[in-house]
Amino acid sequence: MSATKTGRFALASAALAGASACVAVVEPPLARDGFVEVLVVDEACHKGLVLPGAAGELVEWGFGHHGWYALEHNRWYHVPGTVLWPGDGALSRRAWGADERARRAPRDVVAFRADPELVRRLGEELEREFDRARESLHHSEAWQTDFVRSGERYWIFHDCHDATASWLEDLGCRVEPALVRLGLRFRVPRTMRD
Repeated sequence: MSATKTGRFALASAALAGASACVAVVEPPLARDGFVEVLVVDEACHKGLVLPGAAGELVEWGFGHHGWYALEHNRWYHVPGTVLWPGDGALSRRAWGADERARRAPRDVVAFRADPELVRRLGEELEREFDRARESLHHSEAWQTDFVRSGERYWIFHDCHDATASWLEDLGCRVEPALVRLGLRFRVPRTMRD
């Protein structure tokens, strides 16, 4: 391929990625009797999911770059290596205290209701994944969070927004597809708007 064609290809690829980069719309399931509350946490550029645990406790789950989040290699010069090529992913787990939700700005926590069986299954699946990687456990005092290495790779085409979107789909939400997700935005389920 000539340099001109290569340049055009790169420009077209960048334009396509830019056009596809978006804040994906999430439509939660229509709540029914017996559904349980699930929270989505929006911390700056990071998304997480808070599920009720087996004993009624709240557990926040997240996905991120192992070096960036778990090891705190998060200076400006780490950004290119974190997002431009696949790196080790990390699954994070943090128990929420009784006052956790109250200390956050309302815009930083989105609540919806989901089928308790789907919530239980996802929680158990995440616990199993966490337990399988327990030998890589790293506790971050700064984040007050436990991290383990994930089998998934982290980069611009698979980050915390994508992992959270996948978990939301497991809970019965509809999530718009996107090549690059820069965020997630909730809307009222269609049957409630009509």
